[in-house]
Amino acid sequence: MDGKGLSHRVGIEKVIYYLSRFIIGLIFLYASWHKIVHPHEFAKVIYNYKIFHSKEVVNGIAIFLPWLEFYTGVFLIIGVFERGSSLSAFILFLAFIFAILYTIYMGIDTNCGCFNFSESSKVGLPLLLRDILFLLLTSYVVFYSFRKKR
Repeated sequence: MDGKGLSHRVGIEKVIYYLSRFIIGLIFLYASWHKIVHPHEFAKVIYNYKIFHSKEVVNGIAIFLPWLEFYTGVFLIIGVFERGSSLSAFILFLAFIFAILYTIYMGIDTNCGCFNFSESSKVGLPLLLRDILFLLLTSYVVFYSFRKKR
């Protein structure tokens, strides 16, 4: 491959990286908003997953998680703490996938609470596949952010 081809490939990788980072950032910003505004409703959604049985733990997650999503999204969009924010997004998607798998395995019928609290956003295979797709996109961002020169 000549220098021009390599330069073009690096340029495309960079565009894909920035676009992916922006998309994931928007996903987290959008997902965080209704949870920040309605933490009590979000706590109910968390409790319905039947993973945590302590009210204190559920309430703590309902308060902390939306802000983690918010700042992860902001940092990804503006490019601050790229490695940390991309790792945060990756770990969050892994946790969401675990929660979805657990809920499906246990036969729990609940809504995901991902972007809203409506009954139309049920936990199931489509949600699992969507989050796996988000995880793959995030994996690229993590890989690229650790690979690029400082």
